[in-house]
Amino acid sequence: MNRKIVVVSLIAFFMLISTSTASNYEVEKIDKIEKIESKDLGDMQFMWSLEEPTGDFQIVGCGCDGANFYLTGGNSGADPNKVYIFDFNGNYIDSFDQTGTIEWGWIDLCWDGQYLYGGCDGGVIDVFTQDGTIVNQITAPVPWPVGMAYDPATDHLWTTDRFSDTNFYEIDKSGNVINTFTNTNLIYGLAWDDVSFGGPFLWCSVFVDGGPECTFHQFDPIAGDYTGVSFEAVDPGSTLSNKACGLGFTTDWNTSLGMLFAIQQCDQLPDGPGDLLVGYEVCEIGAEPVPDLDCYGDLLWVDVETGSTVSGSFNVENIGDATSMLDWEIESYPTDWGTWTFSDMSGTDLTPEDGPFEVVVDVVAPDDQETEFEGEIKIVNSEDSDDFCIIEVSLTTPVIKQQNNQQILIQRYLHKLQQILK
Repeated sequence: MNRKIVVVSLIAFFMLISTSTASNYEVEKIDKIEKIESKDLGDMQFMWSLEEPTGDFQIVGCGCDGANFYLTGGNSGADPNKVYIFDFNGNYIDSFDQTGTIEWGWIDLCWDGQYLYGGCDGGVIDVFTQDGTIVNQITAPVPWPVGMAYDPATDHLWTTDRFSDTNFYEIDKSGNVINTFTNTNLIYGLAWDDVSFGGPFLWCSVFVDGGPECTFHQFDPIAGDYTGVSFEAVDPGSTLSNKACGLGFTTDWNTSLGMLFAIQQCDQLPDGPGDLLVGYEVCEIGAEPVPDLDCYGDLLWVDVETGSTVSGSFNVENIGDATSMLDWEIESYPTDWGTWTFSDMSGTDLTPEDGPFEVVVDVVAPDDQETEFEGEIKIVNSEDSDDFCIIEVSLTTPVIKQQNNQQILIQRYLHKLQQILK
């Protein structure tokens, strides 16, 4: 098998530092994606501390207008709730009040190219400008639309309620329900991904009580079910909590990259890093996920009677990118001995989620006695002939037992005795 070598050159990976002083969580950005050779799902691109520059330890939601990140906060429990604006270099540049919101205010945001949308307690979605001016309100299908995402292809919104109605709702901008999908996960944020191969997808920031407090799961809005693709949020270290909150998706932070950005609620300064905005790679723009072929199994047969049939199996697996699809085929096998039968000579659309695919092999042993037969089965990636693997095979037929002189004399005596008795 042709193995891929992944080299990671992440500079200033400060989140691994385990001390708890505020200076260890200064705004800092990992070098741009062009300098990172690793292209894997869930690779962290940046991690920015939000509490120190904003003075707010209740940051919950996030959105992006293509030029800046908009982050919602509870103003450390004071009124009014706030929205904080950060540029793409992690610099805090401005803020404005959340007009009329109560409790935690807008927990998640989305952007439609003109306005921001934020779900409010009371079943209302506020539509507002980049300076906080509310221009419209939409009646939501749930009491508190904490998750918000926007699909530009349909001009529809997606929402869910973590607290009382966890189902997914696709609605138009008048609040009419277009689709409803069952969901049992506890979700705080949604994000629309229309660039990943095989998409579009809805990404969800999921909280598990007693388990990972922040995990990102991919949902197929066409099939109405989770795809099985997910990854866990990076733990910033030196913190007891790392909870899921708002979520967004952008291709503007780096035009060669589809990226999730997420609010992760962590312990307050100085004991923890405070709330964080973290960016994660999801896909390369225009690049199809790459499959990687792997095969394993033993086909070793000993003392096989000539003309008899033996059976065995080996496994074919895609160990490549999470959403990749593998087409494979058996390119060659021993043809100079035995009669071979395979349950499958090829396969298509094998994903890593599918796990190993078993191929059953039957062989009729050759007529040659006292012989060891060897060879190999070559399985190849149909789209990449350099990606292949080999299964070694071996079959031996039994040794003919030689009779000793005493046995020969006994057989001759019995033969003569039979003739006399006739």
